Amino acid sequence: MKLFVATITLISTLFAWQASFSKDVSGQNSLFETKEQKEFFHMEIQRFILENPDIIIEAIQLYQKNKEKEAATKELQILKNKSAELFQDDYSFVGGNNDGKIRIVEFIDYKCGYCKKNHKIVWSIIKDNSDVKYIVKEFPILGSQSIMAAQALLSVLLYDSNNTYKSFSDQLIAYSGSINTKTLKTFAENSGSKILDLETTMKSEKVNLLIAKNASLAKELRIEGTPTFIIEDQIIRGFLSKNQMQELIEFTRKKL
Repeated sequence: MKLFVATITLISTLFAWQASFSKDVSGQNSLFETKEQKEFFHMEIQRFILENPDIIIEAIQLYQKNKEKEAATKELQILKNKSAELFQDDYSFVGGNNDGKIRIVEFIDYKCGYCKKNHKIVWSIIKDNSDVKYIVKEFPILGSQSIMAAQALLSVLLYDSNNTYKSFSDQLIAYSGSINTKTLKTFAENSGSKILDLETTMKSEKVNLLIAKNASLAKELRIEGTPTFIIEDQIIRGFLSKNQMQELIEFTRKKL
């Protein structure tokens, strides 16, 4: 790294010197009296880089680190700006401790295999951590069956209760067959839903507006897949084992 910095500094200094003595009249730089001198200078830079290829690797690594740092800063600011929509909306399912200081949001698709694998893990984590507030954002991205599932779950959440939603959610996430209106009605009834016409409710403007809100929020947060978890000020994309999730919770707990 020291070699890289020294080289870049030298090159930058030479070009700055070159620019400072430039003359507009002839279009040539005063640093180089002839075209050959200019070409020789460029060849020497090229030769130095070829003889020290590690410089390129270091430059790329440094560039990547800077870009990652910029992305992380931008992501953190977006999370702050969207805090109310993520953690305090009045339409998402809330599990665990409603006043929990560690807030976990999950963007979920009920046809997503990794979401299915994470479901039991999430509820085990909630059971073991009394200070966790768990918020679900339906984010149906895997086709029409995913959309139907999200519509049905939000219908139950809007017009029944959290307990009905939880029971419906548990049944649906464990189900590996084709999702259709008949299946959804059966699961809803098994969960104690009082909705008389689930199919009509699923197609209502109110339900579909909530799905659109979640999609818009996901877009702003650059969330494109499921499951995606937000644990306070961190976005974690993809499946999390129980140990990984517990470590993230403990890390977050220490910061609060």
